[in-house]
Amino acid sequence: MCRKADPESKGKIEKVVDYVKENFASNRIFYNIDKWNEDCFKWLKRRGNGKIHSTTRKIPGEVFLEEKKYLQPVLEKIISKTHIISITYQVRKDNTVPIQGNRYTVPRGTYKGPHTNVGVTKIEDQYIVIYDLDTEIEIARHEIPQSKGNLVANNHHRRDKSQKIKTMIENIIKKFTDQDKAKVLLEGIHNEKPRYIRDQLMLIDSVIQSASNSSISKALDYCVKNHLFSAVDFRDAVNHYSKINVESENAPVEIKGITESATSKITGKVKVRSISEYADIMNGSNGG
Repeated sequence: MCRKADPESKGKIEKVVDYVKENFASNRIFYNIDKWNEDCFKWLKRRGNGKIHSTTRKIPGEVFLEEKKYLQPVLEKIISKTHIISITYQVRKDNTVPIQGNRYTVPRGTYKGPHTNVGVTKIEDQYIVIYDLDTEIEIARHEIPQSKGNLVANNHHRRDKSQKIKTMIENIIKKFTDQDKAKVLLEGIHNEKPRYIRDQLMLIDSVIQSASNSSISKALDYCVKNHLFSAVDFRDAVNHYSKINVESENAPVEIKGITESATSKITGKVKVRSISEYADIMNGSNGG
């Protein structure tokens, strides 16, 4: 037997077929299938299996009789449990499968080398269903687009499942100054949004990497106090406090309750005119 979906071993089996086609079939006239099979087996007995092999220097027919003693039935192993797998496709390095002009994603980690293959079938020309060849378990299902050249993706496939949720939570908690409150927030999110916990944690991790410790601490306090167990709410709170911090940095400096701009006005000196200027104006007015 050859390994399924393995071109190297499969090629060795197919070469035997070529041997019969090129050496027996190409030199004989076909009359009917029964006569064809009868003559073929006679030819194999005296020619292919009856003469000394040029490499092994043994007669294949005699070697097979000896090996036959040790062969075991494999019929149960090669009978497929299901008949829905119709075509085999190769998985690319980016964990996508090119099928009839489109690319369909499969779960991250499906690609395990250049000979990674999957089974593919269609359901009523509406869905592409991708199966694992060994277990025959469905690993992806996509709706078939009307046009060609599309990347049909499932965001769930791109998630890194190698790291457990518990470990992710512990690693993110360590990045907070107040780890006790961080634990309350993350566990609350885990309880309320277990289905999307991985995406929630990834969002929080990206937020705390780009914000100041002050904004993160204030946002953490606000979310825990108001029971806002959501990564989106935490992100919005961080953005809010970050904006306040920027505005406060750009605000005028206060000196004893008086702003810097007001102080400059108070301390400024008014231009003083000479009394003679007013006298001249008055004299001129009287003269008129």
